[in-house]
Amino acid sequence: MKGLVQLKVFCKVAETGNLTEAGRLMELSPSSVSRQLQALENELAVRLFHRSTHHVGLTEAGQFYYQKASKVLLELQDTHELLLEYQSGPIGTLRISTTQGFANFYLGHHIPDFLEKYPKINLDIQVSDQMVDLIQENIDLAIRYHVPDDSSLIARKFQNTEKMVICASPTYFMRRGYPASPEDLKKHNCLCCWIKNSNRWIISHEGEKHKIHVSGNLRSDNIPLLLSQAVSGLGVIMAPLWMVDNLLRDGSLLQIFSEYRSQLGSECDRFIYAVYPHRAHLPSKVRVFLDYLIECYS
Repeated sequence: MKGLVQLKVFCKVAETGNLTEAGRLMELSPSSVSRQLQALENELAVRLFHRSTHHVGLTEAGQFYYQKASKVLLELQDTHELLLEYQSGPIGTLRISTTQGFANFYLGHHIPDFLEKYPKINLDIQVSDQMVDLIQENIDLAIRYHVPDDSSLIARKFQNTEKMVICASPTYFMRRGYPASPEDLKKHNCLCCWIKNSNRWIISHEGEKHKIHVSGNLRSDNIPLLLSQAVSGLGVIMAPLWMVDNLLRDGSLLQIFSEYRSQLGSECDRFIYAVYPHRAHLPSKVRVFLDYLIECYS
């Protein structure tokens, strides 16, 4: 077991390039990490790292050792999880990284049901709109709006986000009235995000297309903020259906022009992806979560 701990510490330092960060991820002190590395180098009689004040980098021997050691650890983890699953089904802690919008407006509504179906799974959810290093941060699966440029990751498309809806709160419509036609949106307070051409709303129906330049007193790069303000009655918003579906169901928002096809003038990826590290065996805790997401969206 001592050799296994040293191997894990070595790989984590190689991945992070920092003793303190590796220790944080493994819940070890930097001094303990340093002792483990020194013991491993003494045992192998070879220098594995170049060390400086703020960074450590692999030597040529260290690079060779990491290529072999990382595969051994991954195979060992897969074997361990296979045995647990063989005995009791999907089990363990599922570490998920997701965006703020997906966490707030979709995932949060389905967590209780998923955990009820799989009581032996614990969820550890990190919310960030930045793409984290899945290997370094020990993330099993990430939810993202684009495909990462990394051949070591698999991106599985599971939802088309193209379906957009235009909506506002009942209090807003009581105060300002309903727009009678798409062109009337020019007279309304429209909430827009910081995406190129996001203030150009394209609304079409049976060959009739309206390209409307809307305006309003609030613009932000934070979609949850815009949605919260729409719910509070500030203005009209165009948002993906998946993001506002629950708000429409409970009456917090009311959809207008439902017979029209709505889209933003910006060009962006129209899908949501589940991203996870490439491995020979996909743990059942990841597989059942992926299947659950697809089932919810279908």
